Amino acid sequence: MEHHSKIDIDIDGESEPAQARRGLGLTLGLLMVLTLGFLALIMTYRYFPGVNAILDTTSESATPTVVTTNLIGTIPNINQRVTVNGIQITVLQAQEAEKFSDIRKHLSAYTVRVYIKTQNNGQQPIGVPFTEQTQLIFPDGRTARPQMISVNPIAMPNTTQQGYIDFPSAKPVPLSGLVLLFGNNTTVQLQTQ
Repeated sequence: MEHHSKIDIDIDGESEPAQARRGLGLTLGLLMVLTLGFLALIMTYRYFPGVNAILDTTSESATPTVVTTNLIGTIPNINQRVTVNGIQITVLQAQEAEKFSDIRKHLSAYTVRVYIKTQNNGQQPIGVPFTEQTQLIFPDGRTARPQMISVNPIAMPNTTQQGYIDFPSAKPVPLSGLVLLFGNNTTVQLQTQ
């Protein structure tokens, strides 16, 4: 006696298991597209400036306002230029205070902040190791290495950037007696031009 197995075939010529696999694949594909779309929407809402203005969790300004506590002194308009490792550095101004609001961890009682502008007019990226090659020389001969640097140590070709270098100080010092040393012999006296 012959035994025949029964296979259900619909009008399109597909078996039921094949139809189930195709339906499962379509469902998973649609679920994946919806998930990616939802993630893109969340990222757009969360990370792009101005999109989340109702909750005010982003800022339109590039740099927040820094608040100083017990400002000891300021030297505006220093505007002295030096060249270090092929990078033109302009010392713009200096300030000394007990605290600057953008410093999270204070390493000393006072901070001397030197504002600088760097410019790479060359065709290649150039690195300036500010941490290793920059010092602040105090009137009594003591030196301090930077505790925080806001400019990128690698200057890209044909770019300008502005920022600051922070130096720790145990006590208030007269800013006009300070000297900024880049490398071994490039100095800038902190004084108004």
